[in-house]
Amino acid sequence: MYKILIAVLAILSLVGSESNALAGGALPLVVHVANRSGTPQLVSIGNHGPLVARNDADDAGLIEIANNFTQYRDSPYWGWLGYSVFGPGQQAGRGTEWWLATAFTPKSNRIATRVEVAAEYDYGTNGAVLGLYDDAGGLPGKPLHSWQLKNLPHAVCCTVTSGSDKRGITLTGGKQYWVVMRTNAKLQNAVVVWALTEFADVQKHGSSFALYCSGSCGSWKNNAWNLQSPMLYGLAFSVLGR
Repeated sequence: MYKILIAVLAILSLVGSESNALAGGALPLVVHVANRSGTPQLVSIGNHGPLVARNDADDAGLIEIANNFTQYRDSPYWGWLGYSVFGPGQQAGRGTEWWLATAFTPKSNRIATRVEVAAEYDYGTNGAVLGLYDDAGGLPGKPLHSWQLKNLPHAVCCTVTSGSDKRGITLTGGKQYWVVMRTNAKLQNAVVVWALTEFADVQKHGSSFALYCSGSCGSWKNNAWNLQSPMLYGLAFSVLGR
């Protein structure tokens, strides 16, 4: 028991030393770094670029519809780890394509005008497609709106990438929707990482997300969305509007 306690304290010390500069001592913690059998592999992005504080001026005046970012203003997600989104090109998935999606349910009728994700450029073509999707039997259904993302940050933490629409997308309270990050025909060689939120947000909002695979999919259904639940980690995102 004593050895376990010492190990946990050592991990916490390491985590704190990495992110304290951004969070000002209030740290978003992901301390159990582990892959589980039958789930996507975590991607380490700890060697990527500088620490960049979030600029959330564009959020002014908007209502929070859904939020899976951390409580820390300058450190809204855990930028050292995430899950990959990639195209099937030879510089990326080599015949296999992976997309990711995470669900949310508005408490009341709203108009979504801004979707934010912790998307970080890994390698290959620098871009991704961000989408807001309807639900179809507990999985992503039809796209309601999509944005082409370019020049994603190549940094550890904590810039936020977003898509905005002034007219907005109508959302019904109590109905599930999905935030999707994917590739397309122009992004065959794109590899992007969707960074994680902290454990407190996983416990509060749940830890399920969906994976779409085409090509060599192993145990997952090919050319279909596969629900991943329950997961140890959650994807960092928010939906804002009026």
